Amino acid sequence: GKQVWVGGKCYVSGAIYSRSWQERVAAWEDRERYHECSVCRFAKTELNDHASGTTSQCPACGTKGSFEFKGEWMRPVGFAHPIDIVEETSPDRVPDVSYATRAKLTTETPGDDQEWAAVNARFRGLPFRRHLLVSNVGPRGEGYRYCPQCGRIEAMTELHTVVGALHRRPFPTDPGKENCRGRAVEHVVLGAKFVTDIALFSLRVKAPMNLAPGTYASNVALRTVSEALARAATDLLGIEPGEILAEFRPAMSADASSALCAEIFLYDTLPGGAGFATAIPAKAEELLKRARDLLENCPEKCDSSCYRCLRAFGNRIEHRSLDRHVGVELIDYLLTGITPETETDRLQGSMEVLFKDLQRLLGGDAEIECKSGAEITIGNRKYIAPVLCRQKSNGTKVVIGLCSALKDGYAADADVRSLQASDSSIDVVVVNELLVRSNL
Repeated sequence: GKQVWVGGKCYVSGAIYSRSWQERVAAWEDRERYHECSVCRFAKTELNDHASGTTSQCPACGTKGSFEFKGEWMRPVGFAHPIDIVEETSPDRVPDVSYATRAKLTTETPGDDQEWAAVNARFRGLPFRRHLLVSNVGPRGEGYRYCPQCGRIEAMTELHTVVGALHRRPFPTDPGKENCRGRAVEHVVLGAKFVTDIALFSLRVKAPMNLAPGTYASNVALRTVSEALARAATDLLGIEPGEILAEFRPAMSADASSALCAEIFLYDTLPGGAGFATAIPAKAEELLKRARDLLENCPEKCDSSCYRCLRAFGNRIEHRSLDRHVGVELIDYLLTGITPETETDRLQGSMEVLFKDLQRLLGGDAEIECKSGAEITIGNRKYIAPVLCRQKSNGTKVVIGLCSALKDGYAADADVRSLQASDSSIDVVVVNELLVRSNL
């Protein structure tokens, strides 16, 4: 589905192709089965004969029934523009765009017998070499429709299928043999594996902080710190940006809770490795401090992220998942062990935004009224509710409070926490302030 401009003409990738047809056939025969977790997005490929559609417990986050078979996985030998499609000079139809995943580390976490470089009990690093997995699961994660006989391929999201019916072979052939009657295989995943040098870092937190896999707040915190560590590493080693990339995953060790432990790994983008990543764990503390300075001292003093601190063309599809303030909170905890407190002004600003949106939705003659800073009396004690919603017909009340990004479910306001612990009939809803800031 990708477009390539050559000599003023637009070509669209619509076939897996090699001048040696045996090479393409061999790639399909060597296919594997691709599994991915619907919660944490951990993925791996396996050579097995299990029936498609099975689900099992994710080996990374531990969620039962989330590790799903997504389709046949193959390494494409090459791509081509189908011969029966006329090249465009000013295309008016843009195909669904899909992107390859970040590299996935599929091996288990090395044990304590390995030479970990520990900064403290919360942050440690280890250099090693392993295979990484990169895949493209197609637009909306639905995979591709592929004809193994001729190599024609299209996204599953295509409304008018070509591969699913009698179709033209995508390459030149003898007269009378242009049509292919091959049977299409659906939900095919494309990808590659490569060995490279890796720096694996283990991050551990304690309640009320959490890094629960799959939550928006955890993804933002870990994505932000990953990008900051990768940038700090290139600066520390004096190499070009992009020669080291970073990704995160739930901890794959038996002694760690998936909500309290995560892993970030930095890897050389050069297949085979250039030795850059393996030099980083020995400088883990300096790396962490450089990453914090990068996040804290943005020249633009941006609200979340910008091109002066974290954003780049290469991470453009993840700009919404970068927030330098959340990253600073996590790094401060890793360095000091002190549970961070979100700035009062930031929480107050988020609460004002949430309250105004509730007023807009429930204003006028609505059945529910909302008040800010309302006083509630329960027994002999008075509480101040950041936002109080009351149903006029029966008097039912709901208190709404905020929690910081890294303490999901743990209210920032002491009165809200007391209401949560009380036997009151008043319901309490705690919203992550990061959700408010990124959506309202």
